[in-house]
Amino acid sequence: MPSQTWTAAGTYSFSVPSGITSVQVQCWGAGGGGGYAGIVQDEISGQTTAYAGCGGGGGEYAEDTAYAVTPLATVTVVVGAGGTGGGAPPNFSATGLAGGNSTVASTGVVAHGGAGGESQMGSYPALGGAGGSGSGNSPEEPGGAGGAGSDVSGLGGGGGSSGGTAAAGNGGQSPPPAQTYPAAGGGAPAGGGAGGVGGAYQGGNGADGSSPGGGAGGGTSPPSGSDFGSSQYWPGGNGADGQVIITWGTSGGGGGGGGGGSPTGYGPGGILMTGML
Repeated sequence: MPSQTWTAAGTYSFSVPSGITSVQVQCWGAGGGGGYAGIVQDEISGQTTAYAGCGGGGGEYAEDTAYAVTPLATVTVVVGAGGTGGGAPPNFSATGLAGGNSTVASTGVVAHGGAGGESQMGSYPALGGAGGSGSGNSPEEPGGAGGAGSDVSGLGGGGGSSGGTAAAGNGGQSPPPAQTYPAAGGGAPAGGGAGGVGGAYQGGNGADGSSPGGGAGGGTSPPSGSDFGSSQYWPGGNGADGQVIITWGTSGGGGGGGGGGSPTGYGPGGILMTGML
């Protein structure tokens, strides 16, 4: 069946084809950004303290299998933007920003974005971002939560995955104190996006979440007590943008903002159109 997919953050218009009175709508909220990490050296004692970042939450999945529409009407589609990581310009706060909601017709179908991961530089204990949840649509699958960072090893938490088409998202790892490798991001269920891994041991930026809607990994600092010479900082990764897919029940006719051309192809802004005969 013909469909149209939007993968880049932004606001779009979908033109309902002639004769179509219901469509399938699938939405994924965007992933939250990871928290900022740093190692801070006391100017008097010279002692260093590690502050880890936490992973961002994954976006929610929401669907309406038979959303009512009016033939030839225009429907507004919004793809939520992934949350910027803490300490990553233009976000200069320690906590990652929340991912945006993805919607069709404003409130018709809504998938919520994941929350940003906190940073131990801003709060203690710091928490991973909650996964997106709460849609009134059905079926619905919540995103996975971001993992918390370790104040012993300095490792940042892994990002949570987005919800899949038939399963909830998976949470990012909260690394134990003795771990010396990056915290794992939540694995992607079918149709979802994986969470980003935490920053590399001894200091590293959190990894970005994977599309659609994966939460980002938190930044990692060297362990407390490390002889690092000065205070230094590592930002969290960025959450992945959300996604919207609209599918309708006939291969005939135009509409969908792109009649004509080949059966499968990309329109302006990276919009994937299939079955457009």
